[in-house]
Amino acid sequence: MKTKTIKVVSFLVAFMLVISTALFSFGCKAETAKTDTASETTIAPTTTAAETTASVTTEEDFAVQYPITIEDDKGQQEGFENRKLVIKEEIKSVIAGENNFAICLKEFGKLDAVKGIAYWVPEAVPELADSPQIITSGGLDLEALIDISPELMVTISEPYWEPAIVKQVEDAGIMIYSIGIVKSLDHIKKYINDYGKMFDSMKIANMIISEMEEKQKKVEEAVKNKGLKDEEKPKVIYCMSIASEYGDWVPGANTFVDQLITDAGGINIPASQGIDGWAEYSVEKLLESDPDVIIVPVGKNPGHGFKSIEEFTKHEAVQNLKAVKNGKVFAVTAEYVNNLSFTTADALIEFAQAILGVKIE
Repeated sequence: MKTKTIKVVSFLVAFMLVISTALFSFGCKAETAKTDTASETTIAPTTTAAETTASVTTEEDFAVQYPITIEDDKGQQEGFENRKLVIKEEIKSVIAGENNFAICLKEFGKLDAVKGIAYWVPEAVPELADSPQIITSGGLDLEALIDISPELMVTISEPYWEPAIVKQVEDAGIMIYSIGIVKSLDHIKKYINDYGKMFDSMKIANMIISEMEEKQKKVEEAVKNKGLKDEEKPKVIYCMSIASEYGDWVPGANTFVDQLITDAGGINIPASQGIDGWAEYSVEKLLESDPDVIIVPVGKNPGHGFKSIEEFTKHEAVQNLKAVKNGKVFAVTAEYVNNLSFTTADALIEFAQAILGVKIE
């Protein structure tokens, strides 16, 4: 059989990791471009819902009763409906084509089920670095996939998949769980819940979701304590790049980063300007908008953001922005945002600390 591939530009795949697919300690620390005196407000740690739940339930309470039916997000594509997967028993072999999936499997203790990966997954889960790359920078290695013949492949949104390729995969008896465009933290929780069902790991999945919700509550309390009126809320832009050859993209309305900004007490400028989804945003538009706060992703992978705040602030084009002048450029951990996993809740805390000027523990 000849190997068929789907040609996908590497940058576009990396970008889709952020907008559609798309993180792993729980400590959060916002970095600033200049030393900024924050409010002394501190949100004290509390007993998590996960800890309370674990003390009054047993393993049997969380056991998945197979068979079950799970819906993926294929329906986000125009003209398609969600794929309904019938899971007859715990999944034992899978292709991890998405970071958030691989991260959850690590939490579940189920990495031994991974028989192949997408080439970018080891950035998030280094333990999988030696796994066969079934999704390469050139596309899907169909022949290798069918040779492995896993029960399931979890993968990015399918606009890049030729219908004929999808049919061959499904005709080979391989289920596909397609991840759509992530628009909210609830969307991420849905994935975690589904993964827990697939791998009979609902106890851990529930604990992860509960911990996310506890962090959301802490941010909600911090925003409430700050007591900002709408007209007092900082105007914010999340900048993934500056003067990039691929274009500079910002999150508008109906994106999970828009939720991070608004839940953290800020106003997302692109959304307020009528931008929906992820969109290109020129340097000229950034200068015109002149935000109160700029948030940039900083991480080890240069394709996922900046290496440091200074990489952004030293750029000639941004020198006259008031956020740069006032030391209101903040870093968030790029991996917390880009891997679309439970650490988006940690990103939320970092966003809130930057926007509100408080420490949240």
